[in-house]
Amino acid sequence: MVTAGAWRWRQMEKILALAIAMPANIGAHPVSYVPLSNAYGSPPTVYDIPVATVAIPRALTNTADGAVSRAGAPRPRSSSTAPRYAARRLRMDRIALRRRNLIRRAQLPYRSATGLVYDSGNFRANMTARSSSADWNVLSGRRREAKKRGKLAGIGMANYVESPVGHPSEYVRLTVHAGRQVEP
Repeated sequence: MVTAGAWRWRQMEKILALAIAMPANIGAHPVSYVPLSNAYGSPPTVYDIPVATVAIPRALTNTADGAVSRAGAPRPRSSSTAPRYAARRLRMDRIALRRRNLIRRAQLPYRSATGLVYDSGNFRANMTARSSSADWNVLSGRRREAKKRGKLAGIGMANYVESPVGHPSEYVRLTVHAGRQVEP
């Protein structure tokens, strides 16, 4: 049975909003909130999603702070989960859903719903090139072969942009004079 909401999604294939709740372990003695900042800004990633809400409840625990290791960098995980879940729930092709919702070059510069600004990029061409180089179209054959050997085979994709660590905007202003002198 297909609900009316799912039918509308299938017709439009456009993600209109994103709501994320992502609990965060900040350890016993937090040394950095960088992972939280990254987790807040990154979920819409390279998708044109006009509305987003991100809630990150924090918990003090008896463990080390997440910033101590790369486990504190949630961008690939957070950017692959929502499109994969939506495609599965709506019984849609996950690549088609992603492609349909990517920020288009004509939209640049683009401000995401969480405030990140993208000044350049060709996200559709990048995703198409990566899908081709991964032999995405032969996955079903690889799965059958793996199953015969008692193994599992899968493939995944995460479209994301690596944002600056800490505050999500960093810049340098530099003046180079005609005599090649650099003024900071």
